[in-house]
Amino acid sequence: MLHPGDTLYIKAGSYAEALDDVIPSGTSDSARVTVSNYQSDVVTIKPNSGYNVVHLGSTHNVSYITLKGLILDGYNISSEDVQFGLSNLAYTAQHVIVQDTEIKNGLTANNYGGVTLYPGCDYNQLIRLTIHDIGTTDFDHGIYMTSSNNTIQGCRTYNCAGKGIVVYESAGSNGGAWPAAT
Repeated sequence: MLHPGDTLYIKAGSYAEALDDVIPSGTSDSARVTVSNYQSDVVTIKPNSGYNVVHLGSTHNVSYITLKGLILDGYNISSEDVQFGLSNLAYTAQHVIVQDTEIKNGLTANNYGGVTLYPGCDYNQLIRLTIHDIGTTDFDHGIYMTSSNNTIQGCRTYNCAGKGIVVYESAGSNGGAWPAAT
């Protein structure tokens, strides 16, 4: 029962569940909904099965959400570890911050990314992420972004089958790709 301005602190442990559009939107930068580890507790989110570990914007538009201090383990999932929006552009996630988080084990084929931001998922921030062991093909990247006005700051990617970071312009042409270790 989170409301704009609320923070959910999670105590240490491993949680076998997915965060699939269960985090409600905030209303502004000063009234975000935040999901964070408690103090320095180690918190792992690792679903037993499913499509994503975290999916923001799968059933409705979301905005002003912060995820902080989590380990997102995609070992048992069938697609991206963290997905913003839908490839068919039906829903988006905007003004989302993911920071100080480890994203790992997205090892399915055609994973596309440890973090994938589809078109329309704009004004998001990826800050101090460690993304590793992603995918099995050249199409599986640490970060795969096809949206605008996003920030990637202090992120580290390694052991990604594809590129570390791939950014496409909104028209779909490759705006730039960085090597697997960035």
